[in-house]
Amino acid sequence: MDKERCVAHDWWRPLGTHFLQLLIVGPAFLLALSSQGSATVTGDCNGDLEVTVDEIIRGVNIALGNAAISQCLSLDANGNGEVTVDELILAVNAALGAGPAPTPTITSTRIDAAAVASTAAGITNVMPSIPAVVTALVSGFTLGGVAGDSAALSAGLGGSAGSCPLGGQATSVCTGKGTVTLAITLSDCSIATATGSTTFGGTLNLTGRGRCPDLFFPPFTATADVRATFKDQLARRGQSVRANVTGTITPRLGGNCLATAATFVLTGTLRSELAGGETTSLMLDSTNIVGEVTTFSTECFPVAYRLVFDGPATMSQGAGQSDGVGLTLHNLQISQDTVGLPFRTTIDGEIDADCFGGAVTLATEQSLLQGIDGACPSDGQILLSRGAMQSHLAYRPGGAVAIEDDGMGEVVLPSCMDPALLACLHSSNRSGRQRVQPPRTAN
Repeated sequence: MDKERCVAHDWWRPLGTHFLQLLIVGPAFLLALSSQGSATVTGDCNGDLEVTVDEIIRGVNIALGNAAISQCLSLDANGNGEVTVDELILAVNAALGAGPAPTPTITSTRIDAAAVASTAAGITNVMPSIPAVVTALVSGFTLGGVAGDSAALSAGLGGSAGSCPLGGQATSVCTGKGTVTLAITLSDCSIATATGSTTFGGTLNLTGRGRCPDLFFPPFTATADVRATFKDQLARRGQSVRANVTGTITPRLGGNCLATAATFVLTGTLRSELAGGETTSLMLDSTNIVGEVTTFSTECFPVAYRLVFDGPATMSQGAGQSDGVGLTLHNLQISQDTVGLPFRTTIDGEIDADCFGGAVTLATEQSLLQGIDGACPSDGQILLSRGAMQSHLAYRPGGAVAIEDDGMGEVVLPSCMDPALLACLHSSNRSGRQRVQPPRTAN
């Protein structure tokens, strides 16, 4: 080999030297690596809070160009789109429990678009839990013969149990004078929707000013534990959602379904479980939510609506959900149209999280399309930005996610629930941001 060819290939020498050093350590290295885990992020490809032999080997293959960076995004500690010798050493030190050198920050270098992709899909999945609470409120009133005007709900508060259109019952019980409590119970209450049916269960307790059974003035102090299961037109089960929350509800009264909008200040958990078992939870902590319904079904179920979130929350996804990523939502506007399939969603506003490297602004470039039982959108695009930095998220058929950073090309992951995306969600609470704790309520 001539001198010119040797110089042209000198790029491999630093990596080769360090890799040989790893091999020389031999059995002792492998023994230590197989017996010790670490709570660091670098090299933890699947988010299980450990760095294993397989993950180190995967990192070496990525560094040599034999594997894509998408196979272990956490190895790219400085966010430059590559795996370097220094990053491999960080991962090895983490696996050996040797106290790794400080991990380079990604805050000023790039947006963690992978974590944003998973979080955006997760928030979209838990959204129907808020309309479920609205439907519980409306059903509890309308099936008891309650009327409404611009100021108060009136006539027939706490009437006898009413039959729901497709089976089950809704019951409301009113007690008090001056301070009024209305207890709404839904028992397998099924109603038709544009894409099939929804079955509700649970309780919604409201307290406000008024007089039973004549008047009930908002705002209401609320405690809700409401569940909803969606089915398609062939009665196949799709998504299930649950809202287990406390707080205040201030409805804007009017229209055929009693209320056209509401402001919520809620603490507790919004949870989604899809037919395939994928789970997402959004834990709220006095989070402000403004909801406006643009279209109700004939059974007074919101089928087109907008929610605006402001305040703290914690997102958890996947099995166990022992950890979560702390979020702060700023004017995060999510609009959803479920009149037909696929559902159409837009998401715009700001999410701030250590997990993302700081605050990120989202702007929907193309509406997200999602089926009744899909964990991930099958189409749609979101622009992510922070100052001059930009990334593009493109959701693709089958739930794949394509991530394109300025000047770094495109990375494609097979699913928005891919472990490479969820790794940040499983490990980010080590950053020091306090997780939201849901209220304890009996089942």
